[in-house]
Amino acid sequence: MNLLNSRDALRRIQDSGIAMSRAGFFQLGIAPARTERRGGNPAYLYAPEAIDARIAEIKAEQPAGLLSVREAVDHINTAYAGPLRERNIEPVTVDQFRHWIHRGQITPTDTRPYGFGHQYYFSEEALEQTPVMRALRRPVVAEMIRVNSTDELLALQQQFGPLIGEEGVLAELRKKKPGIKRGAISARRRRGTLVGVATFNGVVLYPRSSVTIDPQRPAHHAAAAPRR
Repeated sequence: MNLLNSRDALRRIQDSGIAMSRAGFFQLGIAPARTERRGGNPAYLYAPEAIDARIAEIKAEQPAGLLSVREAVDHINTAYAGPLRERNIEPVTVDQFRHWIHRGQITPTDTRPYGFGHQYYFSEEALEQTPVMRALRRPVVAEMIRVNSTDELLALQQQFGPLIGEEGVLAELRKKKPGIKRGAISARRRRGTLVGVATFNGVVLYPRSSVTIDPQRPAHHAAAAPRR
């Protein structure tokens, strides 16, 4: 029987479409078929049938209608390939997506324990909160547009969607995080995550779609790195 070392066993899992790190592989707790000593260190060898059985188990656990980490990454890179190129944004990688989960920058729609780790699943709506999607929603404006009439304002909203002033931005933020201070607006402007596109009657206008809350890093994610 041709056995697989841990590297080849991990590659077999990854080639099946499952995103997994080396640490995640060992957290699955797959029993090796044989253990050898190489240079004083143990080398674990796995039966291909055991790896394939675990692949089938992982895929069977996936909730209907939700995306695994690998599928979520592929969805973003395929569905938004054009906008990513236009903004000179590199395609998302699996490691980058895992980092967003670990930092609490995206919340899984469903989390299921598996082995010693977890499997994470996402709806397409949840992917809208990833940093890359927030970056794509930020308007690109060479200079602030001066709006002189309601007709011009309506035309501009055809391009950017509903536009709101600072009070509207604050109201949107407070819908998502009650009690947030007005200073959050200037902080977002400094970071470039809130970009004004026009002025109307002396009021700076922002696309309502670009108003987001920066997610906080959940404590449970800090303890366990994502596996998929």
